Amino acid sequence: MKSIQQEEGAASDKLFPEFRDHLNYANDVYNLAFKVQESIAGKRIADIPDIARAQFIILMRITDFLRCIQLLSIKGYPVRPECHLDELLHVLFA
Repeated sequence: MKSIQQEEGAASDKLFPEFRDHLNYANDVYNLAFKVQESIAGKRIADIPDIARAQFIILMRITDFLRCIQLLSIKGYPVRPECHLDELLHVLFA
């Protein structure tokens, strides 16, 4: 009997070619978010103008969802990333 780790590994190997471009795109967006974070140069969140602060907070929430989507996709759980994607779209358009 295979362990969950072995099953996840097999699912990852099978799914990665299909998801590669999507995961790379998500990774690029994720990295961009942290470049934006570095650009505030250690300022406190309260010291950032309101519009920039709102954009920054939304961007950081997006990275939370992206990380979950990436991890669950790589591990071979196709239903859960869709749920997180739905939550991400809700945050973006709410």
